[in-house]
Amino acid sequence: LIFLRTGGKDMTLASGDFNPSSRLSETLGKTETTVVVPSTAANGFHGGRGVKGFVPDWYNTIAVKFDHSSPKVNVRQYERDGWSFHGKGLWHKDVNILGSSNFNRRASARDNELSFALNLPVDLSGIIGILK
Repeated sequence: LIFLRTGGKDMTLASGDFNPSSRLSETLGKTETTVVVPSTAANGFHGGRGVKGFVPDWYNTIAVKFDHSSPKVNVRQYERDGWSFHGKGLWHKDVNILGSSNFNRRASARDNELSFALNLPVDLSGIIGILK
């Protein structure tokens, strides 16, 4: 995400487990950013037993807090009856990054992640418009 430090415009990031590091939070706050996360009901752990049942609320709390952290950030939640959401990607101008990274603390410090950068123009306006 080094290329984002220049303060570009209009970026969209999707993560099923959004828990950004302070470095990523700082970078995202420098540009107009839409972050797409699952709603509590669309989280894969929704309805889980034991500690897993708390995971959707925990991630939702992080997303709401992040949404209020910068006027340039807009967090949108994906929700559709009977569906879950674990989309992952980053779209910025003609650069699209798709892969296994959740763009969270664990992914940046601990996990082995594989992502692909594609240089293709993408218009996400129709998709973002249907999110709550």
